[in-house]
Amino acid sequence: MTHAIFSSDGSALLFADVFGVTRFALGKTVKAKHTAKVSSAVGDLSMNASATLALVRGRVQTGAYGSTAVVTVGLPALGIRDKLAANHDPHAITTTEAGDRVVTLSSNDALIVYALQGGALYEERKLDLAAKSARSLDAKAVGPQAEGHPHNALYVAPDGRFVARGHKAVFAGRVGADDARDEVWWRLPLSAHCSAEVTLSMAGTTAWIFVRDAAAELVYALSVERDGTVREITRPSLAAPAVDDAVMLTQPDSHTVVARSLTDGSEQRYEVTAWNAHPAEEPESKAYPRGVPPMPTRFPGVLAVRGAQRWFVPWHREFAVDLGRSASHPRGLDAAAGPFRRLLLERYAQLNESLRAMHIEVCLSAFERHPKEPRVSLSGWKPPLPTGLAGRVAEALVQDLYNRVELHTHGHRWSSFGSEGGYSQDSGPASLDEVRALLAWMIAHDVIPTDVAGMLGSAYDNGLGIPSAPRPNAFPFEAEGERMALRAALETLAANGWAVTSIPDAWRSEPITLDHARAALSGREAFTRYRNRDTSHMLSKMIARHLDAEGMPLLLAFFESAVAAPLAHDDLRRFGEAITWVAHHHPELRDEVLARIDACLARGHSGQHDARYDLQLTRERVARGAKHFWSNA
Repeated sequence: MTHAIFSSDGSALLFADVFGVTRFALGKTVKAKHTAKVSSAVGDLSMNASATLALVRGRVQTGAYGSTAVVTVGLPALGIRDKLAANHDPHAITTTEAGDRVVTLSSNDALIVYALQGGALYEERKLDLAAKSARSLDAKAVGPQAEGHPHNALYVAPDGRFVARGHKAVFAGRVGADDARDEVWWRLPLSAHCSAEVTLSMAGTTAWIFVRDAAAELVYALSVERDGTVREITRPSLAAPAVDDAVMLTQPDSHTVVARSLTDGSEQRYEVTAWNAHPAEEPESKAYPRGVPPMPTRFPGVLAVRGAQRWFVPWHREFAVDLGRSASHPRGLDAAAGPFRRLLLERYAQLNESLRAMHIEVCLSAFERHPKEPRVSLSGWKPPLPTGLAGRVAEALVQDLYNRVELHTHGHRWSSFGSEGGYSQDSGPASLDEVRALLAWMIAHDVIPTDVAGMLGSAYDNGLGIPSAPRPNAFPFEAEGERMALRAALETLAANGWAVTSIPDAWRSEPITLDHARAALSGREAFTRYRNRDTSHMLSKMIARHLDAEGMPLLLAFFESAVAAPLAHDDLRRFGEAITWVAHHHPELRDEVLARIDACLARGHSGQHDARYDLQLTRERVARGAKHFWSNA
């Protein structure tokens, strides 16, 4: 990930993020030029040696809608030169003795070198990094570990020096004019948490590998010399460090940037608190229909250093700060959309306050304004996610962000919301210990089980076989953990959140009764926090699976309540489907269920057509013993 780079002669700083690309001309006065037509939220940015051409992998928007692309951008004007074939491999532009070349890191740990001619890439050669490596270094396990599918990363300096992280190892060397002059100096096997941010840099022939532990707010830095000498440094930092031959910049907290000498360890500290204030107006109150949520407390920025030039871009990305001169320089972002940008970045920052404990941080990855209307197409990016329950919960919270807040303020609103990056993977039902850990995390960060109801409801559908064949491995919890999670869901619905500071051990074994359902129902009027629209989907299937026939009284209580006062349009249907599933497996309950449904139909519903339809649908399915609503049997 590279968000900020200096030109070879130090006369310009180029910065890229979700809001576009900005070039700062660094002279006696600083001049900024910005384009929103090209953006790179995760930071895939490089520049040739003459500083006349940049390569950006990210998003391109030249019309009403944007798309994923790799483009070359002319400097200093920032006009799009060529749109190249897009893929998910890291790209960089560099300059060799043969001229400008584009380099990509393929999934099989090979560097592919292309000539750029007339907007097209022509493959010249392929470097098998492992085969060409001059030496293999001892493996390193850096920071916390978690299995997953980490993203490849590539940094290429303007003169061809490179450091590349493949799936199993990191490589460094130099791209030359031809195969005979290509060099791969070493191979370093590296393992880290799959979600950890890993950034790369070069200072002379020293390669730097930064692995950031978001939970501990630490960066593990490996410096590797050309001869394979490895040095390890651990520094506190909220942000990825920046480094040159003499200094490393870090951000140990929201208020401070530290420049640390690499020779004697001396430090110079810069106070950045004043720059963290967002220059745009606060979002309107209508953006928070359930009250203003907590504001974030951690504000990681972007750092850049080259000699005496030390720069910091605050978390809000509205301007860049010359730390040496203590002066800020606006990027030229559209002022009218400022409050909307603030709304979005505050919500992402607050979400990261919770996800950071899982070693996960997410970001806004698309912000594409319609050319004629104040509406914006958005997307969120996730890092590679660990297998298991934590990754699935993190993904569910990210994907539900646009439902939790009204993304509309100061005349600007969202028009679509996509998702990109990593994805969660099933790993079988979670153990009791995993569930305990997850619920403890939820208490600490004021997340309740129904906040991830969509993910859990879908998992139970898959496990129960609705509408296809049952997949027992899809259930998210083992039996004891399932009871604890179901109890936690009912208790938090009844109490409008957590009424306990830790999970009572008794919740894994105490019976779940009709009284728990009644308490959850009676708490509806006092429930002021966000209610996920899939709450009934999740609850109904959890009760059906965990309690089976013993859960029928609870299902009927929720079902009858949904007839009288539904909280969501599909409450009745969701509980009706769970009732159908239990009745199919327990025919002895069928007569009682039909009698209760008939009583609901007889009472009438003031012309509620949907309620009558769902009642009749449930009755018909139960009467013929169907497995679920989609069953023709």
